[in-house]
Amino acid sequence: MNNHHLFIENRMKELGFENYHAQSLKLDIEAGQSVQHIKAHNEYLYLINESIPGDLIIHSDSNLFFSAVQQSNSYIPEEFSGLVCIESSGMDAFSLEFIRVIPN
Repeated sequence: MNNHHLFIENRMKELGFENYHAQSLKLDIEAGQSVQHIKAHNEYLYLINESIPGDLIIHSDSNLFFSAVQQSNSYIPEEFSGLVCIESSGMDAFSLEFIRVIPN
């Protein structure tokens, strides 16, 4: 079990969820695409990218994440829930990887 899954397992226990379903979610963001919305009501998305591009804002009902410069994978997964909005002003296409957790 990698560190992301251990973190998520502990986080679900903190939130009071013993049973949940986890799946990977990969979003391809087109070059010049400014906003993308994901409905994550009653579920949690954990950002687990190996690298995070610069000029990226991800905000939801529970969190605001801002990356002004490219970052490497040395962080705790960012948690989002509710309506998740991804905004980018970058000129290059990129992908974001999440683990989607749906409590039973």
